[in-house]
Amino acid sequence: MRSGDLRLSVLFDQGEQVKSSLYGLLREGLLGRLLSTVCVFLFFRNIRSTALVALSLPICLMAATGLLHVMGVSLNLLTVSGLIVAMGRVIDDTIVVLDNMYRKSRELGSSLNASPLTEAVREVTPAIVSSTATTVAVYIPIALVGGMIGAAFSGFAWSVVIALLTSLLVALFVVPSLHYVWHKGGTSDSAVSIEPWAENILRRAFARKGIITAVLGLLLLIAGAGAWLLPVNFLPAGKSGQINVQLEFPQGTALAQVDATVKRMEQALKSAPQVATFSSVLGSTFTPQFDDVFDAGGGWIQGDNIASIAISVKEKADVDQTAADLQRLLSGLAGSAVCTVTGQNIAGDDSQLKIDLTGADTATLDQAAALIRSRLQTVQGLSVAGTADDKEGLPDSS
Repeated sequence: MRSGDLRLSVLFDQGEQVKSSLYGLLREGLLGRLLSTVCVFLFFRNIRSTALVALSLPICLMAATGLLHVMGVSLNLLTVSGLIVAMGRVIDDTIVVLDNMYRKSRELGSSLNASPLTEAVREVTPAIVSSTATTVAVYIPIALVGGMIGAAFSGFAWSVVIALLTSLLVALFVVPSLHYVWHKGGTSDSAVSIEPWAENILRRAFARKGIITAVLGLLLLIAGAGAWLLPVNFLPAGKSGQINVQLEFPQGTALAQVDATVKRMEQALKSAPQVATFSSVLGSTFTPQFDDVFDAGGGWIQGDNIASIAISVKEKADVDQTAADLQRLLSGLAGSAVCTVTGQNIAGDDSQLKIDLTGADTATLDQAAALIRSRLQTVQGLSVAGTADDKEGLPDSS
């Protein structure tokens, strides 16, 4: 094979999405660590106490990733998402323990030693254990459930559970030990107390219980109405940067004609500014491209009259707008074929609707299917599969 005769292109690389999520985890982790550190410093006015909170987050995340590796769970989109979800929770136990140790030392008015530290940790242990256990109890069933849900979300649940349990152990054992080593000389009295402010706010709230109850009830109704209007999906409908073009020719179309049509489209795609790479397959199609795990209709469909083109768009391109532009461009080159252009979602292809007809008489079913196809062709924006053999001429649709 001569040099330059072959060019290899990556059409779909899920590793890019994983790396993007990992970078997002690092970015959000550093931002969360910075904000929590600033908040702790503003209230405690102590660098050592602030450093304890700053250390707890990386300790928990590193321990969680290590345990996930031991369990054979890889870092993927779901496990990384679980770590991101747990990130905002892992330092809560540390702050509670640290605050109570500080309060205990101020009440006793003595230098810190093992006894008041142990008493301070013992006082808040039931609270932080029950709080962590309540959250863990929500995710444990997801981690242990079997079937498709378990295969998809067990890694997410385990990452949250392990991160929370690790944060509990760090708060109960690591934080008190480091606090004892770093604060042998006592604590500073420069910490900010919000108790007077909180007491004043609560007194005013109790004096206006009726108004506060009415406002909270109104907010609850608004939140319930908003939740009712939220769209429902099996997985988030994130764009994958992929576009699928399916061509359906009349039965009996020669493969040479199919190939000629596809080559015309390939020439048009080479000049499309938003298209990065593309690959064509004749005689079969994968429908839908990313939905074969969750949809019984997914997978390779064999047929001499079917061709498909998998397209990867450029990084900053608008997938929906590019799909609409390609629909208009390729429909004029399709000839006798039905051209369908769809943008693929990470969660699967939700742009297709299937209608199943059942009955004992095959002839009646064929007539009913042809009638339904003819009616659907009048709907603006639909591309109907199976209409290539119904009549000459195709509707201008997408």
